[in-house]
Amino acid sequence: MVERAGVTKKVSLSVHEDDLRLLKARAKRAHGGNVSAVFAELIGRIRREEKLRKAYEWYGEPIVL
Repeated sequence: MVERAGVTKKVSLSVHEDDLRLLKARAKRAHGGNVSAVFAELIGRIRREEKLRKAYEWYGEPIVL
């Protein structure tokens, strides 16, 4: 990995060409073409899901109303 500005790191990954087209289209539409911003968006979703999973483990079974 190559050191980037701030606390970011440059990584290399392989994705299916259809997925890359999807990522680039999302980047163009939502982030001015910045594919890294799409990954940041996805990572944010994963963080929220992990927090919800931890909360669910802590609270236990959901309350049925």
